[in-house]
This record gives sequence, C-alpha cells and structure tokens, in this order.
Amino acid sequence: MNNNRKKKRRINKVILIRNVFILLVILIGGIFLFTRKKDSPGEIVFQEYFAKLQEKNYDAMYDMITKNKQGSTSREDFILKNQNIYEGIGLSNITLEVGEVKLDQGRAIINYHSTLDTLAGKIEFDNTMTLVEEDNAYKVVWTTKDIFPKLATNDKVKVNMTEGVRGNIYDRNGNLLAGEGTSSSVGLVPGKMNPDTKEQDIKTIASILEVTENYINQALSASWVRDDTFVPIKTIEKTSQNMKDRLLQVKGIKIADSKSRIYPYAEATSHLLGYIQTIGEEELEQLVSKGYTANSVIRKNGIRKRL
Repeated sequence: MNNNRKKKRRINKVILIRNVFILLVILIGGIFLFTRKKDSPGEIVFQEYFAKLQEKNYDAMYDMITKNKQGSTSREDFILKNQNIYEGIGLSNITLEVGEVKLDQGRAIINYHSTLDTLAGKIEFDNTMTLVEEDNAYKVVWTTKDIFPKLATNDKVKVNMTEGVRGNIYDRNGNLLAGEGTSSSVGLVPGKMNPDTKEQDIKTIASILEVTENYINQALSASWVRDDTFVPIKTIEKTSQNMKDRLLQVKGIKIADSKSRIYPYAEATSHLLGYIQTIGEEELEQLVSKGYTANSVIRKNGIRKRL
C-alpha cells in the first residue's frame, strides 16, 4: 500500500516537472516572438523600391516617390534617368545590406551598403535613403543620389569600354613566341581590276595565297562591296616580300600593313601556346563574379590557360 503511494507521488512529481518545463518553453518562446525585431513600414517600402529596380520597373518606382518629388521630376525624366544609367552600366543584380535605421515622427532614414553587378564588375558603396509618411504610406524622398551617392542632378553617367592589350609571350631565351606586331592585309579593289583578265587574275591570287577561287568570288560579291571598296582576302607576314611582289603584278591588288597578333613559329608552337575563345555558359557562371560577361574571351589550353 505504501509502495503504491510512493509510486503515485513520484509520478505526480515527474508530471509537475514536465508541466513546469513546458510552461517555461512557452513563456520563453512568447518573449522571443514579442521582442523579435520586425521591419518598420519604411523599411518594407525601401525593400519594395529596390525590388522594382531589380525588375527594371521604373514606372512603379516613380509611383513610390513623394508628390513633392513628382512635382519637380516628370515621370518620363525619372524613367529615362534611371533606365539610361542602370541599363547603361549593364546592371544585373543588386545586393543590399541595411545598417542603421532612424525612425522619427513619420520619417525613416535608412543607411545601407549596396553592391551592384555591372559590365565593369562589382560596384560597392554606402548610401542613405530617406522616406516620409504621406497619405498613410511611406514614400521615397527621391534624389539622384539614390542612384549613386555623388551623382548630382545634371550629372551624366557614361560607360567606356577599354579593350585590354594582350601581353607578349617569350621563351626562356627571350625569343618572341606570340605578341603584338605588324602584318600585311592583302585585298582587292574591284573597280581597279582588269575586267578582261579578272578570272585568270583571281586564279593567280588564289594560288599565291593558298585560298580557293570560290572564297575570293564570295568576298567580292558581298552586299557591302562597292567599286572603290578594299575587300580583304588574307593576312600575311609583313616580311613575305617575295609573295607581295608576285601579288602586286595583278591589277586591283592592294596590300596594307596593320597591327595584329603574330606567331613567329606558327604551328610549331601552337600546341604549347594554346588559344583564346569566347567564354562558354558554364565558365561564365563560375567567373561572372570576377567581371566576365557573355562577350568576354577566355584562355583555352596550353600556356595561355596557365597565365
């Protein structure tokens, strides 16, 4: 009998401890939910504004700025300003890190760090946006500084693409394997060719340059070709003087020197040097963070891939 009473007391004690534990969990969870920081209405509008920018929905962005700012900036000017700048720099992604948020009587001042993926790679800067309550909703007090911190009203953003200069490659003895040099472009000016010997002249040129007659005829029949147009056929080494002398015997031939990539040892070193090629989709996914775009070229195989 006593044993049964003791067992009941132990069971009741366990139940009591369990209930107290559950109660504590509920209380702690309730306190956490109560104290968890929620985004203010101003922050929510701030996030929506940049979501519209990511979608390139400039028209909806205009609807989110204050009436005062709409009065000083037309919808058309606002859309063109944002569109020309963001699409001009090739904006593809925006990442925001919200810092200090100041709330005071219907005004929200939000400090944030912005990272933009552009044609020029990543652009990062700190900025501040001000929002005010207007007609029971927060609106953006828009200025051009919301695009870039130092962008004044009459400033314009221009993107200049500078093509990189490819470096020279030498062997250990200082001999040039690949580099910038001068080559000769051989071509024809149709209006200066002799119509009576045209067919034979094309045969002669094809034989000297080691191309087909059909290739030359197709080049001459292109839609953009006029009588006074220089139609390039093949690029040869600048030092190929004997070949040049033979070619210049044909009426209509023109040879012009131009800067180009030269390979003094030609095929003898091609397997060592490798080559460059337009970037592939999988490579672009891996390298987009380093500033590569769909128009980039990338090293393939050989020494180039290891440089």
